[in-house]
Amino acid sequence: MATTSSVAKKARNVRKQEVDRRGSVDVFVQITLDRMRRDCTRRFEEAVLRRNDVQECLLLSSDMNYWLRLRLDCPTDFETVRADPVADLPGVLEMTASFVICDVLRRREAPT
Repeated sequence: MATTSSVAKKARNVRKQEVDRRGSVDVFVQITLDRMRRDCTRRFEEAVLRRNDVQECLLLSSDMNYWLRLRLDCPTDFETVRADPVADLPGVLEMTASFVICDVLRRREAPT
C-alpha cells in the first residue's frame, strides 16, 4: 500500500512532467458576478472574448455564474492574471481558481 508521502511524491512528479510536456498549465476559474442582468453578462462576456489566455468560458446554472479555463505559460503567471485582468473583468464579485495537476481523462469527441 502506498504511503501518503509516496503518493504526494508521485503526484509532484506527474505534475512536473505534465507542465514540462505541455509547456503550460491549465487553470479553472469559477466566477460569480455581482448581477446577472443581461447588460452585465454581455459586458463580462465581451471582455472574456478579448482575452487570449481564456480557452473556454461556460455560463452555468449554479452558485457560480461562469467557469473559465485559462492556459498559462507557467503557474506563477496566475498571480499576475489574478491580481489584475481576471479580477478586473466587468462585474466580478468573487473568483476561485484551481490548477490542473494532471489530465486523468480528456475526451475531445462526443460519445457515440
